[in-house]
Amino acid sequence: MPMRATTVRFSDSLWTLIEREASRDGVSAAQYVRDATILRTAYTMGQRGDEDFDAAFTRTSGPAGTDLGAPLDGAERRRALLDAAAAVEDKDRLGALHATGLLDSDISPSFDRLARLAATVLHAPVALVSLVDADREFFKSCLGLPEPWASRREAPLSHSFCQHAVATREPLLVTDAREHEVLRGMPA
Repeated sequence: MPMRATTVRFSDSLWTLIEREASRDGVSAAQYVRDATILRTAYTMGQRGDEDFDAAFTRTSGPAGTDLGAPLDGAERRRALLDAAAAVEDKDRLGALHATGLLDSDISPSFDRLARLAATVLHAPVALVSLVDADREFFKSCLGLPEPWASRREAPLSHSFCQHAVATREPLLVTDAREHEVLRGMPA
């Protein structure tokens, strides 16, 4: 898919605010503007029920380039699980994660806003902003989770869908986990 670039102009005072907020989120101002644009587009398309929404925001290939519409055989499923385990244990990724200082941190209104936006856009009863550690998934924000998960704000990797997003470095969109080739049978 071709990449397109554009120049967006803001007043100096607005750009200063964007840079400050981006820095607080640990991203560049360009990444911050990009993410905001994607969220706004997803929200608008989702609210309209736009037919192009799924095509624009859905991954079309699964583990190792497999088609998500095609069933995985046992070897492909095993490979996807092993890839997730290897990605989760990557020392560089874990070092970067721990350097953020977000693990086991307090609830944050900015992360709660992101979870609420995701829940609204996707019409989902549950939304999480999670961080995948070596042995668990920490919920920086969790909306709609039942107890005891909401109070614990973490789950073991055996319950983590997000470890598979870590492995593929792509969005993981699941309509029904009970029918998903890799996720079915997980305790979550």
